[in-house]
Amino acid sequence: MRGWASVVILMALFFARPAEAGCSRPIRVAASPIGLLMTVADDGTVRGPDEAFLKLVGARIGCEFRYDVMSRARAFELMAAGETDLITSAVRTPQRDGFGDLIVLYRGRAMLISLRDRQLRIRDTAAFAASGLSLDLVRGYDYGTAYRALQEAVAAAGRLTENVDPAAIARKLLAERSDATIMSAPAFSQDAEAVGIADRLAVTPLDDLAAFDVGIYLVRAALDPADAALLSDGFHAAVAEGRYSALLRDAFVHPRWALDGVEFIEK
Repeated sequence: MRGWASVVILMALFFARPAEAGCSRPIRVAASPIGLLMTVADDGTVRGPDEAFLKLVGARIGCEFRYDVMSRARAFELMAAGETDLITSAVRTPQRDGFGDLIVLYRGRAMLISLRDRQLRIRDTAAFAASGLSLDLVRGYDYGTAYRALQEAVAAAGRLTENVDPAAIARKLLAERSDATIMSAPAFSQDAEAVGIADRLAVTPLDDLAAFDVGIYLVRAALDPADAALLSDGFHAAVAEGRYSALLRDAFVHPRWALDGVEFIEK
């Protein structure tokens, strides 16, 4: 009788255990080259701190991530259409908040970046718009109201070029076919290193470009609510532990300005 009672107790404990955590299906990630934050090899392999962070959290909560490589502009188009589940290293905007929920990884600032020997003594977007200088931006990047106003003003003057990725802008700065770009330092540092201009650049904050949240957008129209809740809890816990900030600090050791404007979220 005692043996049977033990079996009953063990069975009760087994069936009382909570189900193993795990997403109901593989999670689709809209992947784009974003400096060292996310790299994409010729064979489509995705690496970098963002991929490592997803892998770490996925192993904890039982979720698999599958990467669809595309331009940044296309990634946000799919977000708006509810046709991708997740976008990493995304800057918070009111428009994007309409489609997804942001897990904040850090706070950032967009920087004015130019060759040091052509250093621009410009401190705000109005001064740049009046300067007559050319500006190269990445299509799909958005750093807020002042950034968009500058983009429109320079485009109206015929001095704006939109590029598919930061690498194209780094090559143009090297060839002195562009005066400047504006983007976050982490997004540009690897491509500046790759073309050999990282130590030749001036990286300057603009007074009217406010700090912004950067993180992972979970797309509401695409994700099952239970999956979204599981992902959100897993990401928030890992950020609070300092897991993401540790990955960034390990990856961005050079150039010296690679993490300029970055404020980590840790508890």
